[in-house]
Amino acid sequence: MHLVLAPALLAQENVAAAQNEVQHAKQLLRDNQDLRQEFEFQITGAMVAAQNPLNATAAAKTLAGTVIEAKKFGFVGYQFHARLALGEIEMQLRTPGASAHLNQLQRDAGAKGFVLVASKAASATKAEIRGHT
Repeated sequence: MHLVLAPALLAQENVAAAQNEVQHAKQLLRDNQDLRQEFEFQITGAMVAAQNPLNATAAAKTLAGTVIEAKKFGFVGYQFHARLALGEIEMQLRTPGASAHLNQLQRDAGAKGFVLVASKAASATKAEIRGHT
């Protein structure tokens, strides 16, 4: 529940409430052994943490690890969601190659039927292009 609320609160630009939801989720998941919930927590926690520019690089590193773990265990959906969050943070940090990563994600996700992720990757790339014009 908390991991569902946090992204919604971010969309409403209520970062403090989103951080609160992540903290509640962290307490609830402390002894959890479910990889899916751990991936959800890592992705959502990194998205919330990256709202503070001082935490964005650490959030990106967390997501890079999440991508590797999700791939290792065959969780394609979580791998794509982590790549999307990572790409968005890379765009925020103006990391070289961020647009290329999102373009590749758009192709990969689209090919596997993850249409929403592909669409969000395309939107993130276009938003950055509009920001530079």
